[in-house]
Amino acid sequence: MSGQLSDDEMRNLMRLLRRHAEASMDQWERWRLSTDFGQVFIEMRTTPQPESDAASYEDMTRWSADS
Repeated sequence: MSGQLSDDEMRNLMRLLRRHAEASMDQWERWRLSTDFGQVFIEMRTTPQPESDAASYEDMTRWSADS
């Protein structure tokens, strides 16, 4: 794999994550995957992390909106 995701790839990724969150996720998901640079840890939650608020997260809505 090489380079950053194209805009189309990013939209597809966000749409699939939104679909997963709406169809399969209960309260949270925790994933770990291996990359060329080491392990990456991914967490999806229905609420912000403790001692955080929604304003501290990047809003990805524009990437997941239906066309």
